[in-house]
Amino acid sequence: MACNATLAGIGVPCKTKIGGVHKVLLSQWSDGFWNAATSGAIDDCAAAQTVLTYEIAKGSGSFNQTVDASLENGAVAFTQELTFNIAGYDASTISEIHEVMQSRLAVVVVDMNGQGFVMGALNGAECSGGTAGVGQGASDLHGLQVTLTAIENAPAPTGPSTTGGNLTVTVAP
Repeated sequence: MACNATLAGIGVPCKTKIGGVHKVLLSQWSDGFWNAATSGAIDDCAAAQTVLTYEIAKGSGSFNQTVDASLENGAVAFTQELTFNIAGYDASTISEIHEVMQSRLAVVVVDMNGQGFVMGALNGAECSGGTAGVGQGASDLHGLQVTLTAIENAPAPTGPSTTGGNLTVTVAP
């Protein structure tokens, strides 16, 4: 069976974007949480949802997508991985991040340009690793590093990064 691909080409964009993760929006994931992606974008949640804001220090988060293609099986998957640091290693932070680590999550990664990317749009994202500690040197991380992973059949679509429609974004405390 042949695939019908419509290609248009991509030019070299202006140099106006910077790298890095600004903040992470999290909620409990459920099947049908997001509207279906159209042309690589998700416009809203399928029903009223509240997401929590996790602000992270500049330079302490990354979001990458790795293509896993099999010529033998005719399949392509995208492993989406978000790693971020949460400064502070106290009882309330440990408790909060422990719940995050045990949950299947709806995730919006907001980059340093204000663009949201919906991670795990069809299947949710889950904690796949992390560390917690007080460091060794005076300027080492005193807190937690969290890694969330999702496996999808397409790259993460762009998505909402602010309150609007069915989505309510909380302000970080």
